[in-house]
Amino acid sequence: LRAFLAKITRHLALDRYRLGMAQKRGGGEVALALDELAECVPAKGSPEEIQNNQTVIEAYLGKKKEG
Repeated sequence: LRAFLAKITRHLALDRYRLGMAQKRGGGEVALALDELAECVPAKGSPEEIQNNQTVIEAYLGKKKEG
């Protein structure tokens, strides 16, 4: 009975490990994903700089929609 329970426990642990490391779950690359997201956070700046950046982005997106 002990060997049977050990085998079941081992397989359950391996299944849980594989589930946590699956590609759709990030494959253990959470730190890398967070580093990439840090680049998306807007830089601190004056409101004029932020407004200017938004205007440039909107102009670029407007050109992309037309073209």
